[in-house]
Amino acid sequence: MDDQKKNTKRNRQRKIQINFYLSEKEKYVLDTKFKASGLRTESDFLRRLILYGDVLVPDFEEVRQMNHLLGKLGNNINQIAKKANTFDNISQEDIAEVKEMMNRLWQSQKSILSKLRSAGQ
Repeated sequence: MDDQKKNTKRNRQRKIQINFYLSEKEKYVLDTKFKASGLRTESDFLRRLILYGDVLVPDFEEVRQMNHLLGKLGNNINQIAKKANTFDNISQEDIAEVKEMMNRLWQSQKSILSKLRSAGQ
């Protein structure tokens, strides 16, 4: 074993390696659940399973839909603002307020996504 591999092993946070056997069916179940988890490695998946008893797989579909709707809302607000500026029917303060509200919505959306990702990883 070369010096680099020795140093890597010495610097490991987790030094205990566990090997065990699975049937083909058990390996299939492990692989399926691991892939569904979205975690990067089987080791991460198994550690989470051991520590927390279950691996939660967050469903981001509703958040994606909300993100899509926020995008459409933003486009609509921009169109309204453009028309209002063209016809001078709205003040710059009103436009700034709508943009600020939209910005707060986006920040809230990003915060929700960040928290969901943290909970799922």
